[in-house]
Amino acid sequence: MELNGALSNPRLALEIQRNAELRETLMGKTFARHDPRVVKARAGRVYRAVETVIADAGEPLRVKEIHRRCEVILDESVSWSTVKQFLFEHSRGASPQVTRVGYGLYVSGRGPRG
Repeated sequence: MELNGALSNPRLALEIQRNAELRETLMGKTFARHDPRVVKARAGRVYRAVETVIADAGEPLRVKEIHRRCEVILDESVSWSTVKQFLFEHSRGASPQVTRVGYGLYVSGRGPRG
């Protein structure tokens, strides 16, 4: 009787051994799991922090600096996209809260357009 299919594959034993070794390696590792007790800063808190940072600065700030100062104020990591979303939403309209004065450069309230 002739062997065919998976039983005739000479690499099968090697692959099974390699998979077994990989499984043992992975089983020995501890993986970081999501901790449901850790809650990221909500958008409202981040928005208030951005308002505070820009108002207290007194000079144009880069988005990177605004983000860094927000993390210092809140004493936790802050979503980069939440900071950018605030700046986008509040730099438009008839009376914007922040003014974009250059590429990635923002000041509080109405300022020179550039």
